[in-house]
Amino acid sequence: MAGVQRQAQTEFQFVYWKFSMVDAYRRQLMPQLLTHRLLESLCAGQTLELIRQITGFADILRVDAQATLYRPGNFLTEHTDDHDDAFVRRAAYVIQLCKDWKADWGGLLHFLDARGEVTRTFVPHFNSMALFAVPQPHVVSMVVPFAPGPRFGVTGWFTS
Repeated sequence: MAGVQRQAQTEFQFVYWKFSMVDAYRRQLMPQLLTHRLLESLCAGQTLELIRQITGFADILRVDAQATLYRPGNFLTEHTDDHDDAFVRRAAYVIQLCKDWKADWGGLLHFLDARGEVTRTFVPHFNSMALFAVPQPHVVSMVVPFAPGPRFGVTGWFTS
């Protein structure tokens, strides 16, 4: 952990737990998982059409998803979600699944300008979705030691 924290001072770094929903679905791991139903809903034609309308990206064809869990001390440093892959990430999303989260517990989604200054912040609110174009600089602040529990969510990308 000390090495990760040192690296985080000067380069991209993260500490959080993640579960690839797409991989689990493809491999049919634990077919009873609710994450499979959520992934099917995100991939549904009407959902993708709604996302195309909201974002203005008519070329969105698929979705990637991972369940995430941020425990005290977990964080995600500045990045843009831009990625070299077979699919182009057009929009990123975060579905918040933690109830009654307070801002002073950390785990906040901060958007940054070109100088690295925070321009907008989203506090996790249960059953909400943040949706934003890629690339866009952002961070997830460290969850504090006194947070009463982990920050749960589903994150991913709508891709072309």
